Amino acid sequence: MVRELMHDPIFLAWKSEIATKDDLPIAQDLLDTLMANKEVCVRYGGKYDRREKAHP
Repeated sequence: MVRELMHDPIFLAWKSEIATKDDLPIAQDLLDTLMANKEVCVRYGGKYDRREKAHP
């Protein structure tokens, strides 16, 4: 399921916990969301599209 992108720096700064098998649906949602937004915010290899377009 594609979810809304999180932009809140306070939320994103929280320390993560070790994932378990119970977290697999969340991991799938993350992959779905990244794939749905790959043209506007992220790309494989950790490079941001906006930065890459600004500096070819």
